[in-house]
Formats: sequence, C-alpha cells, structure tokens
Amino acid sequence: YQYRYFIVDLSKELASKSRINTIDGSSLLRLYRGSSFTPEDARRFEKNIGRRVAINSYWSTSRNLKCARIFAHRAPDKNLLAVIFTILVDQNSSR
Repeated sequence: YQYRYFIVDLSKELASKSRINTIDGSSLLRLYRGSSFTPEDARRFEKNIGRRVAINSYWSTSRNLKCARIFAHRAPDKNLLAVIFTILVDQNSSR
C-alpha cells in the first residue's frame, strides 16, 4: 500500500511513453527480444511465426534491435542458437 503513489505515477509515465513509441502513429508497438535456445526449441517457436504465443513468464524486451542482439549472443553454451524475436503489440487490442 505504501508504494501506491509510485505505482500510479509509473503507470501514467508508461502509458505516456507507449503513445510516443508507436509505429508511424498507429497503435502498433514493435519490440525485440534476444535469447538463446536449443535447436529443438527454436524450431518449435519457428512453427508459430505470425501466430499468438502464450509465454508462462515475464519477457524482458527492448525497442532497440542492437540491444536484443547483445542478449541473443550471450549464450552460455555453444550448442545454443542466438534467436531474436520481433514482437508487434497492438495497443488497442484487449487480448
């Protein structure tokens, strides 16, 4: 309860920033996520390109593609593939 004012202020600031960072004034927001996957997991995601995907955890994303590339190439294991997701978010969609 003690953080209520902070959370309200943060929410307003995020809403303001999201309006600024859209694609060509539309409601679409382009985000990137860099990660590393096993070849099998990468193929599973590849089958769902263009579809909605449910994720069971919080994904950190960036509006900066270069930043996502840095995270994609931080694979702790040489057998993992560097993967970059391009995520288009329609801010007018309720789903």
